[in-house]
Amino acid sequence: MNELKFTSEDIISRFSRGAYFDSKVVAYETNWLYKPDIAVIGSDLMVSEYEIKVSLQDLRKELDYIEFVIKDQQENIDPFFNTFTDMRVPYEERMEQMRLWQESEPKKYKRNDNKYRKHLHYLYDKSPKYGAKSRVNRFYFLIPKWLYEAEKERLDSIPMYGVVDAQHFSSLKRCRQIHKGTLDTRTVFQTALNLSWRLRNATPALTGKV
Repeated sequence: MNELKFTSEDIISRFSRGAYFDSKVVAYETNWLYKPDIAVIGSDLMVSEYEIKVSLQDLRKELDYIEFVIKDQQENIDPFFNTFTDMRVPYEERMEQMRLWQESEPKKYKRNDNKYRKHLHYLYDKSPKYGAKSRVNRFYFLIPKWLYEAEKERLDSIPMYGVVDAQHFSSLKRCRQIHKGTLDTRTVFQTALNLSWRLRNATPALTGKV
């Protein structure tokens, strides 16, 4: 059987309609947090982010960044290179450490890239100063089933993150909770206002109107 082809817009439209009927607040392509494709706020004031991928190349690029983050953590590499600013360390030693740090960074992927910072924050940042406003409670890949099957081993090896089928919206990989914090009412109110503005100016494909 041929696999159905989806566009990101089609997935957003169908997924959003289902979430609305479930009484959830849905924000898409928003500037909130790390500009998630879809952010869903439940009645429990917890947030789930859905990352949409419809091509193998795009999915693999995201996985490369996630594995880059995991590798750095496993090798105890400081992603922000704080040692460079530590004046207690001799200058020559700091320069040598910086050289080694730069050499450990792949040419294609940078540690100051938003994708790297996002997954570092979600997977490893446990600092209490970052509350629910800066991290989602759950993170899912929302992708066609054939994409999951093509990269199943890599997706299954990522801690915490889940995978949802973009056709039936059924779970392909269970998601674990990143943290238990909830949003404050002001953030929810602002998100609802932004959503209302987008709905008033949305295309017929997103509103269901013709």
